[in-house]
Amino acid sequence: MKALFNFVVGLLFSLAVGMTGLLGRRHESGFTWCVSRLLWLAVPARRKVVLRNMERAFGADLTPAERTRLAKEAYRIGVHTVVEGFGSLARGGPARLTGMIRVEGQERLEGALKAGKGAICVTAHYGPFPFIGVALPARGFPFYFLYRRPRNRVVAEKFDGWIRQVNFGIIEDAPRLVAVRRCLRALSDGACLGILIDQHYAQGVEVPFFGYPAKTGVGAAMLAARTGAPLVPMRIRHDPVNREGFILQVDEPVPPPAGAAEESLRACMASLTSRVEGWIREDPAQWYWVHRRWKDLDRAEDAARAVNPDKS
Repeated sequence: MKALFNFVVGLLFSLAVGMTGLLGRRHESGFTWCVSRLLWLAVPARRKVVLRNMERAFGADLTPAERTRLAKEAYRIGVHTVVEGFGSLARGGPARLTGMIRVEGQERLEGALKAGKGAICVTAHYGPFPFIGVALPARGFPFYFLYRRPRNRVVAEKFDGWIRQVNFGIIEDAPRLVAVRRCLRALSDGACLGILIDQHYAQGVEVPFFGYPAKTGVGAAMLAARTGAPLVPMRIRHDPVNREGFILQVDEPVPPPAGAAEESLRACMASLTSRVEGWIREDPAQWYWVHRRWKDLDRAEDAARAVNPDKS
């Protein structure tokens, strides 16, 4: 199933990217809707993951029909991010995309950087999150993303080309020791380091996420404890008023944990994860529900179901 999902995603991603330079603005909406529906229908296993995640997160607060409508909207927003990101570059380069992004709370990031220890920009797979790497450098902030290269070869190659065009810094997360050294160097130089904290990380600590334990990496907290760099939560989302715009919202900085003991790191990541949960509750369709965020819990439930299928 994973191979089928990767094939379909690669095919539709190539289609979306290839069409961005050919589509006029008035045709983008219909094209985005069609591609998102194809993706929704083509891989039932991934659709099941999305709906399962939503059921766990919202329970009885949303009916199955409401969850399905929300899931389809999340797919549409994800495709729209690709179409808008690549299309804007095709029609005007990075300057055009930068002009579509409004920043709220920039003074908070400026204040966090005054100590000269850099800033750890904590974010999530929420909205057009790669656009953070466009908005901040354009406003004079040196910026690096801690980056895990997509496993899908087609998607990875397309994003490599996109990153070269917008020209923000990348620190690949492997090999791990090399990545840590590069992150420390960036922070010591006073740069902003973007870290995504909302995916399952098998070697991480368990923190609550929508009331369920979720394995979470402690890299952001560890770097903050080691360097004294403030943690600055931020998210970028589609502007609900201006359909052609985006809003980068910078929240109040969070001080680094008191030390590198596991409980200090866990408490820090629990607080930051709670912040991400709040963003998602505010606008659920902006988040990437396709990730298996509760992978350990999924496995336990699947194993129990296999033993007692009548109780499923």
